[in-house]
Amino acid sequence: MVHTPSPVPTFPVTVTSFDGVDVTVTDSSRIIAVDQYGTLGETVFALGLGENLVGRDTSTSFPAAAHSQTSHQAAIVSTQKHSTPLSF
Repeated sequence: MVHTPSPVPTFPVTVTSFDGVDVTVTDSSRIIAVDQYGTLGETVFALGLGENLVGRDTSTSFPAAAHSQTSHQAAIVSTQKHSTPLSF
C-alpha cells in the first residue's frame, strides 16, 4: 500500500454559490456539511478534513461521520435533507 500525503487546502479561494453569489472561503477549520444525500460529508472525509467537520445533517450518516474516531462527533445541525441553499 502506497501512502500519499493528505491534501493541504489553499486559501483564500472564491467560488460561486448555488444562487450565483461569490463566496470567499478563508479557512477550513470548522466545516458544516449539509446536503440531500450526505455526499458533502463523505467528500470532507475523503479529503482528509473529517476532524474539521463540526456539523452535519441526518443524511450524512456513514460510519466515519456518525461515529467519528476523533475526539468529537459532528453535531446534527439539520434533520432535513437539503437540495436548495440554506439561509443563516
